[in-house]
Amino acid sequence: MTDWQQFKMLFQQQFVAHLSVTQKLILANQLNNRRQGLSESVTDYYHDVMKMCRQYDPHMQDDEQRTKLLNGLRTELLDKILVQPLTGTTNDLLLALQQVEAGLKFTFQRMNDSSATVDETFTPTARRIQPSSQPQLAYNERRPHFHKDYRSSTAYSANGNEQRQSNWQGVCYQCGRFGHYAQQCPNHLN
Repeated sequence: MTDWQQFKMLFQQQFVAHLSVTQKLILANQLNNRRQGLSESVTDYYHDVMKMCRQYDPHMQDDEQRTKLLNGLRTELLDKILVQPLTGTTNDLLLALQQVEAGLKFTFQRMNDSSATVDETFTPTARRIQPSSQPQLAYNERRPHFHKDYRSSTAYSANGNEQRQSNWQGVCYQCGRFGHYAQQCPNHLN
């Protein structure tokens, strides 16, 4: 053993537990599907992806690690970083990403300071949608309910011209009778 890299490789071969095929597939899937969270900093995202890369393949090359990092970046960071040349180590990429993130935060803060109200579309990161306290209704519960005999207030003649019916009466979808709506249904009011 003459250098650090050789020692590190021998140490890992001897003492680091080898992953089973299943564990390796699960880790590869997690690594490929890892996305930076909306409120997650670049530094936290970087360290998590690098940890997964080391677990998956302790000898993974820098360019492959860089690809894994870029794959899950938020789009506003990715758009800014891809303009720059991507040479150097993953640490160099982290420094560049931190600068871009700081610039976006500064721009967003300046926009907030310069105007009393800022539209949500100008935020550098997408906002998480908070779940509503009210239960969501299914599609068929939201749309209006009409009785099967419901007739449109507009009829069409054979030539396609619209003709208004002057004597159209509403149809109650509860009892099916003409002349009233469900709100005024005599059967419902009893």
